[in-house]
Amino acid sequence: MVLKAEQHGLRPVKSGFGFDVAAAERALRDQWAAHASSSEEALLRERALNLLVIVEGADSLERAQAALEELMVSHPCRALCLVLLPDAPARTTETYVAARCALAQGKSEAATRRHLCGEQIVLVASADAQLELISAAAALVSSDLPTFAWWRAEPCLDGEFFARLSEMCDRIILDLAMARDAKRHLRAIARLVPTLEETAITDLEWTRTLDWRASLAECYDVAHGREAIQCAQHIKITCVPRHNMNLVPQAALLAGWLISRLEWRVDEQQRQILAPSGAVRFSFDRQQETARVEPGSLTSIEFEAESGAKLSLRLTPDGEHIETVASESVIGRTIRCTDRSETCLLQRELTELARDAIYERAVVATSAICDLY
Repeated sequence: MVLKAEQHGLRPVKSGFGFDVAAAERALRDQWAAHASSSEEALLRERALNLLVIVEGADSLERAQAALEELMVSHPCRALCLVLLPDAPARTTETYVAARCALAQGKSEAATRRHLCGEQIVLVASADAQLELISAAAALVSSDLPTFAWWRAEPCLDGEFFARLSEMCDRIILDLAMARDAKRHLRAIARLVPTLEETAITDLEWTRTLDWRASLAECYDVAHGREAIQCAQHIKITCVPRHNMNLVPQAALLAGWLISRLEWRVDEQQRQILAPSGAVRFSFDRQQETARVEPGSLTSIEFEAESGAKLSLRLTPDGEHIETVASESVIGRTIRCTDRSETCLLQRELTELARDAIYERAVVATSAICDLY
């Protein structure tokens, strides 16, 4: 067995080449029957959605498992974990299942004694069995529920695996924090967006910029802030880099968002970003790692206009607040950052089905500036 199944309450169903979908369903029914017969409390078996989790390697599954188990409390679902093992021996496939239950919180005593239950199916495959992996997943999703995919690995956006995944899913959630070459993946997403007719795509690195975007939008409602942003000649974005990453996705996406929302133009031939007030220069600075700020996180953004108007937003040293500072170096506003844990970010994304047009325009603009920096 490739996985340490007992650590996560997983029951082995089948190993050897090929997936037996019927055996997985039978194993789950047996687990539900065992739960029902051994518990004096009511079990509420719920499925609000299908969630496909794509990871690479057994260790990656273990890192995702804690977030997944916490997520299933708020979003009872059928979770299908697709574990890609590129270095495994040929014709390696394994299947595991688990019933997941959590105590429901309610106002009445009866409600608090019910258990909300979801279920997990883990499918493991070597490189030569990846298409069998996606076929088995397609047979196991509940067709009457929305289907999300959380790609918690280096994205691979071309080829048949992704094409078939996008046909199954209503929303695909990437995480460019996992990417070794962020520029290449941003370009790939920008090319992909116009081709997806019914499938939405987003990125947790985009979700991590939400507090910064909200703060900047509020600054734009004030005359001084609007002048500094709209008439900016120089915009400096600072972040804590990740190791071996050629571009910090959060910084690049925030720049792309500003360009797209302000309707500035990227002149790739002249290597310029053009606003109605003239050329805008972006610079990306890197800050040393700190214990309280996650690598890859934004730490400040500064605007300077030709008129002398200035505006800066900066992360406090504790990493929990964003301060807004005007030209007079007076802190005008401080907001608390929302929870940026992986589970919280996913919970936010699982409430959305529609395409995010603002993200799509931002990622296209981000792709256009990748070669400028």
